[in-house]
Amino acid sequence: MIEWTMPESQPLDIPTLDDLVRQDFSALSEADALNHLAWLIDLSADAGHADGTSLVFERLDALAARNPSPCPTTQATIHYFRSNAWHNRILEEAAQQSWDWEQPSRQNQILQLRRAVRHPAYQELIPLLRWRIRTNLGSQLNEVGRTVDAIQNWDTALADQPRFGKAAGARGQGLVAYAIALQSERYTKPLLVEAQRSLSTALEPGAIHEEDIETVTAVFKADLAWIEETLKGFDDSGHEEPGELAKFGDTPEEMAYRRWCVAERLFLNPLNDLGDYPLAAEDSITLPPITESSASARPPAIIGFYNQMKQEYVSARFMLFEGLHSTEAHYSDKHVALFNTLDYPSYGFGIERIRMSFRSAYSVLDKIAFFLNAYLQLGHKHHLVSFRSVWYEGAKPDKPLLQRFHTHSNWPLRGLFWLSKEFFEDDFKQVTEPDAEELALLRNQLEHRYLQLHSMGHGGDDSNALYPGLRRSMGRHDFEGKTLRLFRYTRSALIYLSMAVRREEAMRSTDSGIVMPMILDTWEDEWKE
Repeated sequence: MIEWTMPESQPLDIPTLDDLVRQDFSALSEADALNHLAWLIDLSADAGHADGTSLVFERLDALAARNPSPCPTTQATIHYFRSNAWHNRILEEAAQQSWDWEQPSRQNQILQLRRAVRHPAYQELIPLLRWRIRTNLGSQLNEVGRTVDAIQNWDTALADQPRFGKAAGARGQGLVAYAIALQSERYTKPLLVEAQRSLSTALEPGAIHEEDIETVTAVFKADLAWIEETLKGFDDSGHEEPGELAKFGDTPEEMAYRRWCVAERLFLNPLNDLGDYPLAAEDSITLPPITESSASARPPAIIGFYNQMKQEYVSARFMLFEGLHSTEAHYSDKHVALFNTLDYPSYGFGIERIRMSFRSAYSVLDKIAFFLNAYLQLGHKHHLVSFRSVWYEGAKPDKPLLQRFHTHSNWPLRGLFWLSKEFFEDDFKQVTEPDAEELALLRNQLEHRYLQLHSMGHGGDDSNALYPGLRRSMGRHDFEGKTLRLFRYTRSALIYLSMAVRREEAMRSTDSGIVMPMILDTWEDEWKE
């Protein structure tokens, strides 16, 4: 592990930008090279010096290519430094608060932060660096509308250091934005109360701050004052705190299932983003009221479509739970003759439930694309629509983003667009998720080819010359982790979709005629089968 010192802890002997540009970078040790780059990034940002940032990229490439290779922690730090250099580009492009949907510099920044988090040496990084990486990743995701995913990253930073002011403050601000986007009394008050707690933590005397504390404190105090004033408008009656519900279910089996879901944050309920509270243990989010121009005796079809996607998700989630907690052979597996291929294969109804849940969760994402194509009347041909393609003219990769999305001020819809960048397709290879291609390959193998899972070992590509490309191998534990991550993406997508429709409905004019409301009851649990 290379020891190096961050610029903030070196108040004396600060170099100038000219000194750094002229310095012989190749002669520096790894530790000195990291210090050099940290200063070069910060001073280039302060000066708005685009050439300095270009030099950062050149020297990061040179450091990464050294022989022998840099140590693992240096490699992980290089990803973090690249993310900061891309942030310099965002500032240079004046895109920090932009409504532009396509932002290549921000996309690259998120990708580099993700690569730092996924690097095997991430946990070996100095604590402050880990807190920064997670906090920055959360803030960038929140900036593009992905507040659900942002909260998870801020929470990770705060679990590492509860007094890290930047993470606590950013989380508070993100929760405020989440509450505003939801526009629902059921969720707004608990989210604002939690935002109040986070901002208060950021303002405590013992909070850890790196930036100009007076500026940061002023911003957080203003946000806190707004929350306190807003909360005065809520009637205290009928509003439960997230932890007030007494139990998670009626039977031990149901309670175990719901406790697992809420701990993994898999309920379609914004309160689940506040933690593992019993009140969050239900799938309560729905579409908002929908207005259609033509009179109809039946509810809009998209309401039923959202119902169906939601049901598919929760059913797949239960299959995942059962598969992950399967401890013995199911009776359906008895008397099924299978050869022992001597590589510790994983067979049985339990693992099949996980495989089926992966396919179901992935398919919901493409259904969301079909939903958007219909609801927003994008006019794409059905066979071209996918979660990655629906945003572009003709649903084709060589075409630009649809004009209607360029600066469209629907924050959760933009979040859904940026979530689609987590997924790889042959025609859409620019992603924000380092593992995106692997997830796409797994889906393809599960649907059309041969994915062999192993109870021991990690698997890999099959090198059998007789059957090239037929099989892909993977350790069961690795596959389970990727499936759980996919479920979190799908959950986020369904929540963003609900909020995006609410925002879209608010922006649509209703003055073209008389609007007749249609009141819909909920489908009772006892009617389900």
